[in-house]
Amino acid sequence: IGTQEFKVKRIPKPEIVVMGRGGPVNLKRGVKGAPRSLKLVAQPDESFAQFLPKDAKFRVAESEINLVRAGRSVGSVRPKGPDVNLTSLASQAREGDALVIEVKKVQRRNFKGDVEDFPNFGPRIITVRIN
Repeated sequence: IGTQEFKVKRIPKPEIVVMGRGGPVNLKRGVKGAPRSLKLVAQPDESFAQFLPKDAKFRVAESEINLVRAGRSVGSVRPKGPDVNLTSLASQAREGDALVIEVKKVQRRNFKGDVEDFPNFGPRIITVRIN
C-alpha cells in the first residue's frame, strides 16, 4: 500500500552508580576506610524507565577495579557482575589510595527477556578516594 518513515528515538544511556552499604557513594568526598564490597548499578534514564519499564533493565556485566597508590596499581579485581568483593584489596588499602573502577560491559534485558550487550553507557571510569 505504501511506505512510511518513522523517527526512532535511541535508548538513552544508563548512568553507572557506585553503591556502598548506606547507598550511593559520594564521589567528591570519597569513602572512610576501604570498603569490603561495592555494587555497580546501571541506572536507566528516569523518563525511559517510566515509559518502557520492561525495556529499562540494565546491569553491569563486567568491570575491573584497581587499587591505586601514587599513580601505580597495587592490586586489582575483575568481577563478572554488579556485586564486587573487595576483601583482597581492602587489606592492602591505605588512606590516600583510590579505587579506580573501569566498567567494561553493560547488558540490557528487553521486554522479550533477551539479553544484549549495551555499548552506550557512562561514565566508563569512576574514581573513589579512600580517606
